[in-house]
Amino acid sequence: MHKHKALPALLAVLFLVGCSGTVVGETPAPSSEITPSLPPMASPVSTEPASSPENLVLWVVPQFAPNQDTAAGAVLLERLQAFEQSHPDLTITVRIKQEQDPGGLLETLQAASIAAPSTLPDIVSLSPQMLEIAVQADLILPLDDLLNPPASPEWYDFSIDASWIRDAYFGLPFGADGELVAYNINAFSAAPFAWSDLLEGTAYFYFPAGDPQAAFTLNQYLTQGGTLMGTRGSAALEAETLIEVLAYYDALHEAGVLPLIATQYTTADETWNLFVNGQAVAALAPLRTFFDQHDPRFVSAVPLPAQTDGGSIFVETWSWAVVPHDSTRHTLAVELLEWLSDPTFLGPWTDALNLLPPTGAALAAWPDSSKASIASRLVLKAQTRPTDEILDVFGPLLQDAINQILLGTTTPEEAAATVIQALQ
Repeated sequence: MHKHKALPALLAVLFLVGCSGTVVGETPAPSSEITPSLPPMASPVSTEPASSPENLVLWVVPQFAPNQDTAAGAVLLERLQAFEQSHPDLTITVRIKQEQDPGGLLETLQAASIAAPSTLPDIVSLSPQMLEIAVQADLILPLDDLLNPPASPEWYDFSIDASWIRDAYFGLPFGADGELVAYNINAFSAAPFAWSDLLEGTAYFYFPAGDPQAAFTLNQYLTQGGTLMGTRGSAALEAETLIEVLAYYDALHEAGVLPLIATQYTTADETWNLFVNGQAVAALAPLRTFFDQHDPRFVSAVPLPAQTDGGSIFVETWSWAVVPHDSTRHTLAVELLEWLSDPTFLGPWTDALNLLPPTGAALAAWPDSSKASIASRLVLKAQTRPTDEILDVFGPLLQDAINQILLGTTTPEEAAATVIQALQ
């Protein structure tokens, strides 16, 4: 656990906790973030309802804020209010914390655990990276003895995988984000599930070939059956599989489908914008943005294509976790988590959030639409995105290989050999 100086940490907690609370049963303020007109010390902890067995506190990031400003916010707000109504002596307080900014959810959780434990929440929303850090720092409680873990066939494989950290059950998944390949329906005779389908495209296909983590390429490599570890347990790639992927890129480039300028783009947001502006017939796109903006009359989506029909997508699954500071509220916290996992709520909520649901029952609660049809394919092809640590090891080497292939300065065999040699 990181060391903190007690006084600065306490001041930070007083400011952050005192300025971002919403009591579910009350009419929310126009904004979940309140800018104080006085210095931080003028925002005492007492501005929030005192912690007690009748007050359950949730910390969430802005995209999951329960309010009437968004469709998803309204669905969650109604669900929390219904839980309160079924527990007349209970008040649920939701505090909105930024995800990564200084003073964000995880940083505040760490500081409060040292300097102001009484301000800690009961339940938090965590991304995969946040969940891993929280486990390492002993900030959240194992759920093994409190809640049945996600299991097949009710829960999708990607959500089961996300719930376990170091062989222990810490997170209850509620939705997954990721990236997919959007395509113009009129440009392809059939959905481009395979590499050969993209080669038949009538215009450009873009993925962010300049991404320093090379996540798209690592997905292609793993989908081909490649591994990331050698016989001695060190980072390694398989030459034959990597050559196949790089040869595919070479073929796309030679066919005029994958242009050199793809190396100038580093995110799926950029390649999606190229697609929207008519500069490509297929492109990597952020899942939530695609679901929110696509016109199903002209546009559809598939997992990232593979050599043969199928493909896969990397996803990052958000989970609920329980904070262990007050054991008297663990039972109530778990009851709320079960309430929030009911498919009659989780389906409409994930639909409104544009996230993949973690269970088949939740997906079945989505309205019948092209969006639900696409999601039904993606959930079966979703796998946990590798950690940033893994991507940072392989990404720069793979990105350089892609660049050389599209520049035409090397062959797939030579580029693969260079990558593998660099890992030894």
